[in-house]
Amino acid sequence: MSMEERDPIQSGTAHQHEATDAHPPSIIRFAIGLAIVILISLYAMARLVAYYAGHQRQVGPKPSPLVKTRQVPPFPQLQVSPGADMIQFRAAEDAKLNGYGWVDRQTGIVRIPVDRAMDLLAERGLPTRGLKEDQPVGKGKK
Repeated sequence: MSMEERDPIQSGTAHQHEATDAHPPSIIRFAIGLAIVILISLYAMARLVAYYAGHQRQVGPKPSPLVKTRQVPPFPQLQVSPGADMIQFRAAEDAKLNGYGWVDRQTGIVRIPVDRAMDLLAERGLPTRGLKEDQPVGKGKK
């Protein structure tokens, strides 16, 4: 067999397209039917939305038109600027850690800076319970 006999295009026996796969009038009818269904659905949804908008139930009394105040939503609220809030929070924490202040004035409890507390602890040592010399550390009374 030569190349000319096997090539259906050159031999003239082959079709240039598939004749049995697509039926153009059926495809056109389907597309028109689909468009009609879509338009009917859109119309029905628009009517339904209009119906529900007109019959929406009012929750509570209508607000007065004279009220111009903005109501704050209930907690928890979202942060508007988390970066600025964190800077403010750290500044307040640093002020507590590095400053003097009263914790409870009636009982005489004060707050001192961490560095000063470490210096005092190094000078005075940790408080002890007054153990006897013969009693080992870490064991209670027998």
